[in-house]
Amino acid sequence: YLDVSGEKKSRIYVYN
Repeated sequence: YLDVSGEKKSRIYVYN
């Protein structure tokens, strides 16, 4: 899981 939002770790996005 990579954090690309740049904000808190609350939002986790998956990028392959």
